[in-house]
Amino acid sequence: MPIYEFICDSCEQKYEEQKKVGDFKSNCPICGKETRKIVSAANFTVNGSTNRPVDTVIGEMAEKRWTEIDENRKKRIKDNYGTISEKEAKEREGKRVAKVLDKQGKAVEIIDKAKKEAGITKSDELKHAIGGGNA
Repeated sequence: MPIYEFICDSCEQKYEEQKKVGDFKSNCPICGKETRKIVSAANFTVNGSTNRPVDTVIGEMAEKRWTEIDENRKKRIKDNYGTISEKEAKEREGKRVAKVLDKQGKAVEIIDKAKKEAGITKSDELKHAIGGGNA
């Protein structure tokens, strides 16, 4: 049976109790009033060849992914800018991203202007997006 964590709204007592799965009713051991179940950290193990805690497995996966992201970023900078300093590469990358965002902003302005001239409202867009309109 799992161990659930409860709190009493009356006397603010926190406690744990072993209960049947899905049984979330309990009374406070101090004042006897009905309490409520609170969310608590889960601790379970990934079954398999290692039987390691889930947070360890997730942490290792996240670290591996962040390493891949950093390596891809370094490769992209090297491919785009050659062997310049990392500081200069960051500046150039920042300028490149700013140009892309500027172009996207201008495209959005053109689209919004065309919608306005065509008489398309936000309501029309929503209806179209959910399949309830002919706009």
